[in-house]
Amino acid sequence: MTALPVATKAQTSYQKLLQTSSSTRLLSLIKSCTTKSHLLQIHAHTLRTSLVLDPTISFQFLSLVVALSPLKSITYSRQFFDQIEKPTAFHYNKMIRACSKSDSPAEGFYLYRDLRRRGLCADAMASSFVIKSCIRVSSLVGGIQVHARILRDGHRSDSLLLTTLMDLYSNCRKYDEACQVFDEMPKRDTVAWNVLISCCLHNNRTRDALGLFDIMQSEIHRCEPDDVTCLLVLQACASLNALEFGERVHKYIEDHGYGERVVGHLIELKAQEAGDYVLLMNIYSSAGNWEKLTEVRKFMKEKAIQTTPGCSTIELKGVAHEFVVDDVSHLRKDEIYKMLDEINSQLKIAGYVADVTSELHNLGAEDKGHALSHHSEKLAIAFGVLSTPPGTPIRVAKNLRICVDCHNFAMALSGVYNREVIIRDRTRFHHFREGHCSCNGYW
Repeated sequence: MTALPVATKAQTSYQKLLQTSSSTRLLSLIKSCTTKSHLLQIHAHTLRTSLVLDPTISFQFLSLVVALSPLKSITYSRQFFDQIEKPTAFHYNKMIRACSKSDSPAEGFYLYRDLRRRGLCADAMASSFVIKSCIRVSSLVGGIQVHARILRDGHRSDSLLLTTLMDLYSNCRKYDEACQVFDEMPKRDTVAWNVLISCCLHNNRTRDALGLFDIMQSEIHRCEPDDVTCLLVLQACASLNALEFGERVHKYIEDHGYGERVVGHLIELKAQEAGDYVLLMNIYSSAGNWEKLTEVRKFMKEKAIQTTPGCSTIELKGVAHEFVVDDVSHLRKDEIYKMLDEINSQLKIAGYVADVTSELHNLGAEDKGHALSHHSEKLAIAFGVLSTPPGTPIRVAKNLRICVDCHNFAMALSGVYNREVIIRDRTRFHHFREGHCSCNGYW
């Protein structure tokens, strides 16, 4: 007789093990399962033996399915969940949590509604996960419905749940609602303060974020900022060019030994093109602390963290024109640079002066001004002025946060040339009209 393949022998052996296992032993096998092959065999066994009806076994297996499913996929998990005749609140919690992290976050809200229809009690954990699903899909209406349920169910004192709710309102640009949840919290921990500070940053209340750093430490609240607080406030400092406040926060970081943890958070944010490292460098550059700035650069080099080159795009007649700093690749480069020189001359007459604090290299003032003069957004704007009739709005997209000097440049140009300039940078739209910007200087 021909010997069976090793894999088939292993499968047969595992099947026999399943068939002779008690419920307790099966639970142990589920918890120790690490392969898809064994997972499928356990699934088949639970269906054949009706053990899928056992709430404990079905819950443990559902936990296994969620753990072993491909990242962000809940298809198989949902298939098994639907085979459970009477799912408990624990089953729903597990699925709602999986949905909140998956590519189908809206599914979590539907499961939450089904849970309520079945008359099951939604605990704070389930509510927290479904709010996270609402955040993922920016569902303010869904979040409001869950909020109403939270109040009815008496979860008014669960700090984690309420801070998640604040996060929802913040992401949906409902600042007042987020503040109301915060004000009604019976106890406000550091996480709650961090969410409120983050809410300020998301809703153009950057200066308020600085105030909260002091308020949370006041005699009334006595809440100590942590490393996350410091990172958020540093971002606010960089946005406002608040050098003295930034130095205070930096000293606080050093005094409390948060340096490595703040850096750790920055490493986690590597996917954001190292933008927060640049914010730190902006603070050091503006303060003239070239030693610290060099340390940040050295650290970034050691960790292979690279900043993304700035690129500005302007579309004219259906054609996208891209510019980088000191760009000489455009066919009309000579005309563009001539126009930029003319614009700079006109703006200087009107009082525009280059903000050299935006330059992150230790250069003289004149060299810094020259380095700033050919930033990508300035080239794109100059091309727009050159290529469109007077009064035509100029629309530019920037892949990074616009620097202070380019912001001032666009603001001055909108007044001198009577042009509306719209720049979409990494964080927001800037509408420049008649020498003013819609961001009011906070971005």
